[in-house]
Amino acid sequence: MTRSTGTFLASAALLAVCAAPLHAAPERSTPPMTASLTAGTDDGVVLEVASEGLTVRKTVYPDGRFIADLHFGRDRIVLSGDHDGVRVARGRALVHLPPGAAAQEQGRQVRAWLGASQAVQRFRQLVGALESAEAFDGAALSLRATGALLAELGGDGAAAQRFGRQLQARLGGRVRRIAQTYPASCWDQYERAVVAAANELERCLADFAVYNPTRNLCVFVWVLKVEAAWFGLLKCSAVPLG
Repeated sequence: MTRSTGTFLASAALLAVCAAPLHAAPERSTPPMTASLTAGTDDGVVLEVASEGLTVRKTVYPDGRFIADLHFGRDRIVLSGDHDGVRVARGRALVHLPPGAAAQEQGRQVRAWLGASQAVQRFRQLVGALESAEAFDGAALSLRATGALLAELGGDGAAAQRFGRQLQARLGGRVRRIAQTYPASCWDQYERAVVAAANELERCLADFAVYNPTRNLCVFVWVLKVEAAWFGLLKCSAVPLG
């Protein structure tokens, strides 16, 4: 597949923010954006989005590992996740948040970075536009999952759970109209995986008090499962990324 074809598959739902959703309140103004989807050099899939000065380059791997590079002006935040936890980089500085660890000082540093980052603020606006347009395509959900993780790291301890509940409530309904670019069997498999991950997140969070740092393990595992499901959707759909 040529890059232009990949661009269409990746951006079909992202650009749906410009279309009015069914039974939705009047939508907010949405920023113009472009998106492309290509193969990485190391078995990953690369989603690139540009919107009003913000550039997002997100690489996702078969096991759900990801690297999200957010860039606006001179500001840059790189967020990455794997089974060893989450890493946040700003400039030459790097903070590692291990899963389940009580890393209070590191957490404060990350919150300060995210709160001061124009790239993160712009990315949150982009995610908000996707949410407002009820974008539930795999690429859009991958970006929204990154937004939920950033919100968690920024101090919103219920962001992942809220997003998971949206997935539980909405998948299997209107979203099927958006999913026409994918074979039905592949989308069904993706849908089951994402909803199962949301259910597991609920059960995991219920096992820990809100102040227990082990709760972040629930969120980290959930993000990896959502990302792996999207990668699986692309492979199942036999998208020959160029």
